[in-house]
Amino acid sequence: MDGLLFSDIQSHRGQVVVYGAGPAFRKLKWGAEHAYEGTIAQDIERFGLRSLTVEDTLDSIKSIDWVLFAPHGVRSYFALPFYGEQGLHAVLICASLRPAAFGADAGERFSALAGPFERLIAAWRAKGR
Repeated sequence: MDGLLFSDIQSHRGQVVVYGAGPAFRKLKWGAEHAYEGTIAQDIERFGLRSLTVEDTLDSIKSIDWVLFAPHGVRSYFALPFYGEQGLHAVLICASLRPAAFGADAGERFSALAGPFERLIAAWRAKGR
């Protein structure tokens, strides 16, 4: 894994705000805004996914992969959604500079991140972001 990305989903505003950490996202602007249309969050909601794995962003037809991931050298990622009372509110994305870095067992391997990350999101939101 070469980076983590937190996507703050603001579908009511038609946008997603992203915050990245790690070598893969060292040049990413903190709090970069992207249109909700064409995002990982939209795919997760549309298809009712429990997670999403992309094996190679260079083979992707999703615009967000070409706008956000490929320019930073990210070749593969695993996305874990977080739901609240209002629906999808966040996505944690584990990214790699190598293709096919996350196998079919990624959901199991990263499940331990869910609880701590949910608590971090709640604390972050409580402080007004």
